[in-house]
Amino acid sequence: MPGAEVVTRHEAAQIIAALASAFPAFPPARETVAVYVEALSDLDYADTVAATHDLIRLEDRFPSVAAIRRRVGHRTGLLAPTAAQAWDEVNRQASDGGRSRVPSWTHPAVAETVRAVGWFSLCSSTNPETMRAQFLRLYDDTRRRHDDDLMVTTGALAPRQELTA
Repeated sequence: MPGAEVVTRHEAAQIIAALASAFPAFPPARETVAVYVEALSDLDYADTVAATHDLIRLEDRFPSVAAIRRRVGHRTGLLAPTAAQAWDEVNRQASDGGRSRVPSWTHPAVAETVRAVGWFSLCSSTNPETMRAQFLRLYDDTRRRHDDDLMVTTGALAPRQELTA
């Protein structure tokens, strides 16, 4: 995204002030503001403002740093798809060519789970309900790990610079 910028300390403080206004029952202490400012400073400003507006509309309580970061990840499409979405993707790929071709996946968590279960097994199973249950159980753990790693890695939710040739 050309022009994308990370949140400055001043902008992060403004975001927290907006949250404090929206949730007046939780006036954040100076130390709390400092923690939020530091924890949000690697995010894209526009994405963070949009996520904050979402949370003001969705939440009953002042959102945690994790809730803000998760919402940014959700809005930017960086978090792994839901288990149902991942399973639908596997089924579409199996229908579109099955084991005769190498599929491409929308997220590394889907690819990792397919590798763990086995693409051949997924395509040729005579017991699809067992394969579905196995996939969903493994995917749940894989998704959580991928999303947690993304949430705590500084810069992982930061603006991406477009490459020019």
